[in-house]
Amino acid sequence: RDQRTLSFKRLRQRALGALGALQRRGISRGDALILYLGDNERFLEMFWACLLGGIVPVPLAPGSNDEHWRKLLRVFAQLDRASVCIDAPALERFDAFVAAQGQSSEGASLRARTVIVGGLDIAGEPGEPVQPDPSDIAFIQYSSGSTGDPKGVMLTHRNLTINTAQLAAGAGYTDRDSVLSWMPLSHDMGLIGFHLTLLSAGASHAIMRTELFARRPLLWLELASQRRST
Repeated sequence: RDQRTLSFKRLRQRALGALGALQRRGISRGDALILYLGDNERFLEMFWACLLGGIVPVPLAPGSNDEHWRKLLRVFAQLDRASVCIDAPALERFDAFVAAQGQSSEGASLRARTVIVGGLDIAGEPGEPVQPDPSDIAFIQYSSGSTGDPKGVMLTHRNLTINTAQLAAGAGYTDRDSVLSWMPLSHDMGLIGFHLTLLSAGASHAIMRTELFARRPLLWLELASQRRST
């Protein structure tokens, strides 16, 4: 099984490297970056690059069916000064979708603002972090959009620090805990209830790919047992 380990220190170093690459691309404080990424490691790297630089990440659940592409186009159209972070195979599928749907002009507008995650020079000069104000937007959490246009909920740093502190206190998390999740990071429970809360408590936490859990749910229990997850 492919298991990769990342320390908090290394996550910060890699996020600062990614921030430097974004800043060299002209993406800066107050800009939005839609994260359309299926790889959890890449997602966290880019998410923290955004938070450190005052860029507003917008997590979206990636997928390759028509509804996922329509949602991506709708969210991109709603946001000012937005770019899209995506991997090369997904971008090829997006190009095929807009060509088939006769939406080449909308597709071209989005494509001109794409950041290919594998093509970023994250080994260059680290980015310049900014000190956010508690009232600044930390990230935008979108609804599924299943009953109409997707709606973005703007979450401030104050919202998140209070929420994660309450969750950590309520659950009694400490840095001695080790937790395993299968929830997607594009979902508020996976990102806030799991990653942000456990990171703020200094707890070790592991993420199993959601599609792997869906195919082999018993594997989650096996891994929890192996890891002695609390």
